[in-house]
Amino acid sequence: MSSNKNIGIFWGSEFLSIAETQRDQLTFAGAIPMQSPELLEQPKSAKEAAETESLHLISALQRLNRDRQINKHKVHLSIPVRDIIFRSFTLPSMSTAEIENAVIFEAPRYIPFKMDELFFSHHAIPFVDKDIKKIQILFIAIRKNTLNHYCKTLEDAGLQIASAEPSALSLLRILAIKKLLKPSPTIAIIQIREIYGSILIADGQIPQFIRDFNLFSSNTAAVDRDFKSMISRLLNEIRLSLEFYARQAKSVGREKPINQIFIFAPENSREISQAIKTDLGFETLPIDINNLFPYDNELHQNLANAIGVSFAGSSSLNFDLNLAKSRKGKTAHSISSIGFQDVLTQPPNYKLTTMIAFACAGIVTLSFLGAGLQVLPQEKRLGELRTFEQKYKGKSTEQLSQSTADLAKKMNDYSNLKFRTNINMYIENVSRSMFDGVWLTELSISARDPQKSIPAQQQVGSAIAIKLTGYSYHQLLNQQITLIEKFLDGLKKNAFLMKHSKSINLAQVKKEEREGFAVTSFQISIETDNAND
Repeated sequence: MSSNKNIGIFWGSEFLSIAETQRDQLTFAGAIPMQSPELLEQPKSAKEAAETESLHLISALQRLNRDRQINKHKVHLSIPVRDIIFRSFTLPSMSTAEIENAVIFEAPRYIPFKMDELFFSHHAIPFVDKDIKKIQILFIAIRKNTLNHYCKTLEDAGLQIASAEPSALSLLRILAIKKLLKPSPTIAIIQIREIYGSILIADGQIPQFIRDFNLFSSNTAAVDRDFKSMISRLLNEIRLSLEFYARQAKSVGREKPINQIFIFAPENSREISQAIKTDLGFETLPIDINNLFPYDNELHQNLANAIGVSFAGSSSLNFDLNLAKSRKGKTAHSISSIGFQDVLTQPPNYKLTTMIAFACAGIVTLSFLGAGLQVLPQEKRLGELRTFEQKYKGKSTEQLSQSTADLAKKMNDYSNLKFRTNINMYIENVSRSMFDGVWLTELSISARDPQKSIPAQQQVGSAIAIKLTGYSYHQLLNQQITLIEKFLDGLKKNAFLMKHSKSINLAQVKKEEREGFAVTSFQISIETDNAND
């Protein structure tokens, strides 16, 4: 195969879609069923089914390798959004070398998994908030066993994984390569495949929000998937996503209106586009993959993701979120450095060595001179220490330790002393805002900004922060976030909280599993200027 051709693979729920591109043209497109038809009827355990699927795909890919002469060639993998964890959070301004460790420390607050269970990558965006420099972190991750399963199957078929990214980013690549994006726009990309949907919001080609959702339940028969119900569910999911993104964008000072929504759908894309435009008022553009990439046969919607990811080998976006690097033990956040072994293998630089020797000699000389100049102040300090020693000379080490601990405890108690508070009114009004489908698992209260300039004895109240942690449950997964929005709205409309709270914000939302049920957990923060207003 010609070296200037690129191969993209999308791991769909029913087919493995494969695309071969050269420059911006499609040269080959194909699909492999996830399971061989003759084996579908044979009952198997989950483990046996996974093994059978892998063997079938490996065999089919090997045949394709021989036919297309792509053996040992690097491929680019597009991963379903439902397998991806995408989060955005803020860090204080720091150097590039410090960001990696800061992300590892901070990310567990926003994800339901341990970091050692994930392959992850991130992209840092500096910004200024009220004259304070900060960094927005776009964090992307996938379960290790999931990505290993995908990659090992392809590797066993004789392929090398060059990159792996969410399928939504693959669509962004198509818009970029076909020059459909305006300069620095804020756009949304919506894709519909069978019963699934996904949305990506990008600002200046950088993804700011990625989310997947179900348009129908998994047990809904194809004949029962009517267009009207799908449109109603889709519009609701778009509204929720745009509201969540707006809050996120506001927190990092990136409040820009969405210029256009692109629709990738297998059918009725024009009707879907018109419904979104009519209901939400956005300029929409339906994308027909067959018009962008003419081919002998009709292209399935999944091939859009395979085509898009293939361009990862020939064109780049304004970020690097390649999960394959994490799997290889590298980081997608580029850091320039020279290792110790690199230094040892360098040829000797005698000029540099001489300069360093003179510099060291100068430093030693200045150190001796400085020590002489500091003798008199040190003698004075020594006298003070001898006086201090006489005061505590008769006390044991244990007595001194206990005295220090008692003093520290008293100082801490005095500094945090509050003489009165009406926090019970906050708790009572939070309780009044609760309703069926929403549960609280934790309520924490802390001083947010104590009046440090005022003596503790004179403080009659201080600013407090209340953190509500809980989860929502509904049989329809997409309704769970609606319940959270309803709870948040109830808190904001509560008369007492409206009067006494400075802000009420949704700080975190994530999917997780509790006792075998899929739920949506949340964290809401309430801040007030004075607990006794």
